[in-house]
Amino acid sequence: MTELKDFYDLIDFLSNSSSLYLNLKTFKIQFPIKSVKEALDDTADVETILNDLFYRKQVMWEHHKYENLDWCLNSLKELKDKCDDFSDNYFRRKSSNKDKNQFLASILKTWGSYADEAAKDIIKSDLTDRSLKSILKSFRKKSYPIIVIFIYSLPDGNPTKDTCLKKLEKAWIIQV
Repeated sequence: MTELKDFYDLIDFLSNSSSLYLNLKTFKIQFPIKSVKEALDDTADVETILNDLFYRKQVMWEHHKYENLDWCLNSLKELKDKCDDFSDNYFRRKSSNKDKNQFLASILKTWGSYADEAAKDIIKSDLTDRSLKSILKSFRKKSYPIIVIFIYSLPDGNPTKDTCLKKLEKAWIIQV
């Protein structure tokens, strides 16, 4: 997680230059660094995203032993739908910074596609406890960089940041 905090700090440092672009190959998106910084500086949006799509979605952090297949499948489908709703909302927003909204929409669409892939993998799997653990581990591993970017964009002492860091730490310990 230190690398991702350093990454966010670099975005913060470079955001004064509007000509630099951030190329997030993993997420298949490219945006001006200034737009990324402005999107992540919108504390209200970031808190809403983290609360609704991470903290309230136990599939993002709960131990697989406490989840059954139906619950996981429904939760992943709901997460995908919520990510798509948030994404569509950002694409439709009329604001002075179109790049900012497109960045948030793109990264949320990516997160939603990870949830959709995991749900499809559960349907195709042999439906054993081991396959569920493996699918959730892969899904979370792909999703956590997005979550960490949002978490570290919040100021120190922010209650949402503190709560989400605790959940992320719990989930990370479970994964290992």
